[in-house]
Amino acid sequence: MVKFSQYIQDKNVLLVGPSDTMTGRGLGSLIDSYDVVCRMNKHAVSTKINNDDFGTRCDVIYLNGYCCDNYNIREIEKTWIVTKYSIGSKKKRFTDNLRGVRQYLVNRGVNEPLMGTLATVHIMLNHTKTTTIMGFDWYSMPIAHATGYNDGNIFDYEKVDLQHDIKQNILYIDSIRNRIIMPDFQLEIFDKLVEELKQ
Repeated sequence: MVKFSQYIQDKNVLLVGPSDTMTGRGLGSLIDSYDVVCRMNKHAVSTKINNDDFGTRCDVIYLNGYCCDNYNIREIEKTWIVTKYSIGSKKKRFTDNLRGVRQYLVNRGVNEPLMGTLATVHIMLNHTKTTTIMGFDWYSMPIAHATGYNDGNIFDYEKVDLQHDIKQNILYIDSIRNRIIMPDFQLEIFDKLVEELKQ
């Protein structure tokens, strides 16, 4: 059985988030062209998100606890599942070493990492050829998720910020930006947030 680290090592890996900033960009074909496509939580199984903008492939799913409970991930046999929690031994393509990545981030001042931060760092630490991220707004937009992920609901930014300290997450990603790739539109969103935080 191939280990997860062997699966993504030396590959061009994309982590695509469910941000509404992706809507209308028509990046689906580009997304599906990467060697490995990673998604998170409900984005991995949603059938309502626009494929033209987000693509269709999902080779790796990063899951938090509530998504482990909300659908039977043991049935998703062709994808890797990465969590902080045990889901039983029946799922062959499974690793729970996000627990180690969380501690890695806590040691670097990110006390409550967002799933996107955990996933980005986990991918990066597995010696990929390239690590690209897109589809993230770090909860800076009134509508945090694209239609079909969370029904386009207004997101409670303050609640997420209290739980995760979004500033810590953004500044940590900024500290490793030379090790990850962001397309121009994603970089523009990110640079604006960093600039605001540093004022």
